[in-house]
Amino acid sequence: MKRILHLLLLCTSFSVLGQSTKKEYLHDENGNEVGLEVFKAKLSEGYIYSIEETDTTFVATLVLREETGVLSNEELNEIKYELSKLSGKTIDQTQILIVHFFAKPNQYSPGNCIDNYVKDAAYKRFLKKNPQYVRFNITEKGYTYSSKYVNEDINGIIHKFFKHGSVCGNYMIIQPDGNFFRMIGEYIQKNIPDKLAELENN
Repeated sequence: MKRILHLLLLCTSFSVLGQSTKKEYLHDENGNEVGLEVFKAKLSEGYIYSIEETDTTFVATLVLREETGVLSNEELNEIKYELSKLSGKTIDQTQILIVHFFAKPNQYSPGNCIDNYVKDAAYKRFLKKNPQYVRFNITEKGYTYSSKYVNEDINGIIHKFFKHGSVCGNYMIIQPDGNFFRMIGEYIQKNIPDKLAELENN
């Protein structure tokens, strides 16, 4: 892991950066294996990366940091149903969903940023004043966070919408018609009200 992290963060080569005997692979956003130069070029085009480790491999996969799109009716109904079931909240069909998703920390994560996001008093006040938005704090399956305002993705359904999500926070804004904006990786929570206004005005 040290080898591939040094490779990506410092844009060096694979040589003499560690003693790991695991095979290392670089994948593009579609899961296709690519070379180092292609991978590095994409990192300067709005992509970040996630790393998955198995017993024998390290796989670094490119992920688009900011993405807009439209959920199908099936996807929209699936995520609404699961969020409601996990949280116990009733979702009004006119509400805009804000889903915060936190991956499980690992030995390579220097800390846990979920505290900063969940305990943000200014953000809580904003949401209380704007009932047209409904917020969900969801942790990855197997990651239990001690707060009544945070729910574990016990069925792994929400994770499907945050594939390769970063440990240190990710979020998704979903409008009633299925249009969405997704941010992968650490974000500035105080900017979300401006992003909501921007999306509603488009």
